[in-house]
Amino acid sequence: MRKSLKVLAICFSLLFLLGVARSQVNDRPACTTGAESCADGTAEHRSNVSDCRHRLLSCDPTKLTEREATALAVAEYQRNLSDCENGWSSCDRSTLTPRDQRAVAAQADARNVSNCTSGLGRCDSSMLTTAEAHAAAAAQRERNVSACMYGWKECDRSRLTQPETTAATAAARDRNVTDCRDGNLCDHSQLTPKQAKAAARARHDRNLSDCTDGADSCDYSQLTKAEADALAVSEHHRNYTACATDYGYCDRSRLTAAEAAEIPAEPAQAPR
Repeated sequence: MRKSLKVLAICFSLLFLLGVARSQVNDRPACTTGAESCADGTAEHRSNVSDCRHRLLSCDPTKLTEREATALAVAEYQRNLSDCENGWSSCDRSTLTPRDQRAVAAQADARNVSNCTSGLGRCDSSMLTTAEAHAAAAAQRERNVSACMYGWKECDRSRLTQPETTAATAAARDRNVTDCRDGNLCDHSQLTPKQAKAAARARHDRNLSDCTDGADSCDYSQLTKAEADALAVSEHHRNYTACATDYGYCDRSRLTAAEAAEIPAEPAQAPR
């Protein structure tokens, strides 16, 4: 009895191994005899699998094994589902399961509500509920008010209330004052005498700072005599220090006779 059971167990083991071997053979691409031709066939098969995964015209689905074809079908479904979830035109909802179709539809509705509310992306107002339409309209009004307050080109002043128009006008006036004071493009005719005087003073101070720093934007003609004299003294001192320390740009021709006598003469350069 034990011998019979042992023989039966061996038979079952052999049948199992034979089934596994057949399954592995069925999942391998066909290969001709010869090691070199077999390697070439495997490489060609893997290239075809890659072509199918990347949707290339060179893909031959008839050469895929059953498992490869199943894996490709799963990948294609997931790719299409992702396209649908993102609202892309490549989406084919008809291939989705009913549950996935409902989820995608809910995501599309939420995306549409977000687009209508934010003013970004494609908005289909006909798909909004009454409450959603009111919320989107309120958000659009707030965006227009902000655009007018900041002077953006999207501003539609015809849609402002009277208080909003007054506030937007005041904000535009304040921006113009700031622009004139900071040296930006502005309308000087809109300034009050006091604002014009402050803007001129700010421009003068910026020019003085540029001249002090040696910037190329300096306009020396705009300096007062006292400012020009002070800058001249400062530059003379800088030049003297540079000549005395041999550090920085030195122009000996601008030294006084006494200063030149104090500073050793420059050593003659050896001929090259």
